[in-house]
Amino acid sequence: MESPKTFFRLLQSDHRRVHRLLAKRLNEAGFEVRRITKRANKDVWNVHMRRGSAAPGRDQQLVREAVCGVLASFGAKCSLRDLDVSLRGDRVVAAFIFDKGTIGSLSYFKGAEQWCADPWP
Repeated sequence: MESPKTFFRLLQSDHRRVHRLLAKRLNEAGFEVRRITKRANKDVWNVHMRRGSAAPGRDQQLVREAVCGVLASFGAKCSLRDLDVSLRGDRVVAAFIFDKGTIGSLSYFKGAEQWCADPWP
């Protein structure tokens, strides 16, 4: 059970915080993030991105390190093999399970950020 202090801190916090931290860390690693989604039915996260300036041979490792770094900042233990990273050309999709964060989808298009509170299943 959460304390009242934790509950009110959660209400005042940015509900897109985890999405934005993932996007920032992946952009710093050299990827162009297109969409970050947390599904409504499970605690599954999907990150859709393109390989920007990231090295072609190391892209899977860079994605794993960036995502595990963000999850570790929230106190979650994440081994590099718990992430599923798939490649198709210059497109990269990462999937992982994480129980924190708000259900929804954060999309980036031409530098603009768009939030969808209830993503498709």
